[in-house]
Amino acid sequence: MNILSTIKGSLLGLLLLAAVPVSATDLIWPIKGEIDLSSTFCDFRQLHFHGGIDLRTGGTEGRRIYAPVDGYVWRIKYSYEGYGKGLYLKDSQGFIYVFGHLSRLSEKLERTIREIQYKNEKYQFDQFFAPGDIPVSQGELVAYSGQSGYGAPHIHFERRDQDNFPLNPLTNGFPIPDTYPPQFARLELIYQDSGSVFYNGQRRLFLDPESCGEYGQFEVKPAILVRGPFGVAVKAYDKVRANGFRLNIYRARLYIDDYLYYEVTYDRYNFDQTAMVDLSYDYCLTIRNKEDWHLLFNPPGKKFDGSRSYYEKGGIFTGRTQYSYGLHRARIEIYDASGNMSELVFHFVFAPPGNFFEIEWMSDSLFYLTGSEDLNYIDLNNILIYGLGNRAGWEKMDQARIEPRGRADYRVELPTADSKMRAIRVDVEGESGWYIVDRYIPLEPDREYKYRFDYTLADGGILVDITADQKIAPVPRLDVVYEDGYISSHKAVPVSEKNFAAFYYDERIKTRIIRLDVYDDTHNIMTDSKDVNIILVGNSPGTTSLVGSEGISVTFNQTTFYSPNLIEVKSEQGQYPQSGKFLSPVYSIDPETVPLAGRLDITFRYDQEADPAKIGIYRLNSKDQWTWFDSRIDGEKISAESRVMGEFAVIEDSQAPRIKNLSPGNGKTISIGQPEIKCTISEELSGIKDDNVIRVLLDGQWLIPEYDPEIELMKTSPRGKLSPGRHELVIEAADRVGNRRVINSHFFVKK
Repeated sequence: MNILSTIKGSLLGLLLLAAVPVSATDLIWPIKGEIDLSSTFCDFRQLHFHGGIDLRTGGTEGRRIYAPVDGYVWRIKYSYEGYGKGLYLKDSQGFIYVFGHLSRLSEKLERTIREIQYKNEKYQFDQFFAPGDIPVSQGELVAYSGQSGYGAPHIHFERRDQDNFPLNPLTNGFPIPDTYPPQFARLELIYQDSGSVFYNGQRRLFLDPESCGEYGQFEVKPAILVRGPFGVAVKAYDKVRANGFRLNIYRARLYIDDYLYYEVTYDRYNFDQTAMVDLSYDYCLTIRNKEDWHLLFNPPGKKFDGSRSYYEKGGIFTGRTQYSYGLHRARIEIYDASGNMSELVFHFVFAPPGNFFEIEWMSDSLFYLTGSEDLNYIDLNNILIYGLGNRAGWEKMDQARIEPRGRADYRVELPTADSKMRAIRVDVEGESGWYIVDRYIPLEPDREYKYRFDYTLADGGILVDITADQKIAPVPRLDVVYEDGYISSHKAVPVSEKNFAAFYYDERIKTRIIRLDVYDDTHNIMTDSKDVNIILVGNSPGTTSLVGSEGISVTFNQTTFYSPNLIEVKSEQGQYPQSGKFLSPVYSIDPETVPLAGRLDITFRYDQEADPAKIGIYRLNSKDQWTWFDSRIDGEKISAESRVMGEFAVIEDSQAPRIKNLSPGNGKTISIGQPEIKCTISEELSGIKDDNVIRVLLDGQWLIPEYDPEIELMKTSPRGKLSPGRHELVIEAADRVGNRRVINSHFFVKK
């Protein structure tokens, strides 16, 4: 339906443009002068890729925007959120050009939009136009930059193809001079199995590249020891000028032993795949630390046309056979949109899991260290043995007491001393420079040890951090107890003299985990225990309900997760921001660092004395603010759907929005016949939903309410020049639950 039929008379004088094919070389930038960027294509945005590039405007509004092609206005969309004021142009070939966060359109387009807004008495606007309705010429002024919607002042600019799929503007018609190669900031290795941890006690190992040789060449030294399947991620960035913003890279490639394992290119994407952003970046680090890490492998569930792998596990180094053991060379190439390339080289040694050596005591002072046959493939160079006495710290043992009996077989004779030796430590060196403490061996068998532990849910499983009460202690045992009585037992891994770690994940068991126990394994004594409420979800058809202990239930289905994950729901204690009345405890649905493929359903029981119209389910965001979720009430239950996990509560909002800083002020006299009318409208809890809940009436006539929820500023202007005298102003604002504030004011206009 063409809603412009009533205003076409104002457009008859415009000449229609001939349909001339437009090639990439015919395009012009939509702004004049220097082009500077603050964000680029496919940057991380939670649940969606950044669909274009952000052009800097120096922190100000009003920069002129010109049509990059001959074409016509295809769509105009106004909203308080997202792109704010958005303009969409289309050329004769069907390519689409999008401009977001505008302050206003050209006068020709503004007249069109204002007439429709006044007619409908709505600010928000989303309308498509036919090719002949509003033609534009290349280089024609079409809009001005602003900061409507989200973000500081800038221009969001996109180019889309004929299927409405976003294209990278920098490689599709809008190149930028750039001689700076992208840079590596850090390297990350991530275990991908069900039990391995690095020697730091974590599933992730972070390494700092060093620049070497020519500009753009990086390396990590020495070689890294890994003992399970792992994937690679990089924190990398590009710049188009020396002091410019850190921008997204264009392409990354991972080679292992000169075989291309994985490649990703950010040149185009399908809107159906936009949520794959959560699997293209390390979601955990991006959410937790606000750092962008590119995964150079495909995690389960990822279907993104821009990435490809030539191996069955999507770029993960699996090391499935004994021939994988040993030294490997890895190389990462990163490119920017101008073709500049940087390279990072690192080496890793893939080793079998567990300890390198088994120990066999022959007497109190004589033992043998025996390695497995798999060590024949490892570049084992040397072992070092240290002793711990009662008074001194670790002291290196004389190498003469360590007698090699084969490549991975040693006879060790302990020294005799006046002070009894409490423990020994076995360190292992590799020819490629890696170094690891293979084991700590306490020599006081009658001593009982106590351990304490904490746990977090990470990488789909449970990561446990264990601390002993003694400086040196045997390796403890972790027992995972299920509600049906099954117990899964696991040896921890030494991290230091008194710290240990364990990771547990088993996707075969579907019953609930109710307890975690840590034992002094030498004496089979439990020293610490924690009750938990953890269940595996995302691995079976139908639905799975995870019920909390105090009136919350969380329902998942098979499509909620990209892969099976251990999830926990628990009541939280502590201080929380409070601008409303809490009608439930605060519950956490952990871990929030797991991306969701679909929605989960959260149901609370709530206080029946509360006004049902004023309550909702809220989530605590990263800014420590409670954010509203559309909620459904059924009797004594309230429910909402969410695409993210975290901390939730039921809150009653009985406070109306605040309207302050009104200009012109009440009773003021002004000399401007068409003044800007503005005020701040703040709402701390349920929020301003849309323009249906903000109304501005001047002398009884509706005005267009432009509102920016980030800076809480509402502004408008009279439809025409005001006559001298008194003018009545009414501003109304309501939040999502119907709390309403009305301000009646007036001002005078001088003759």
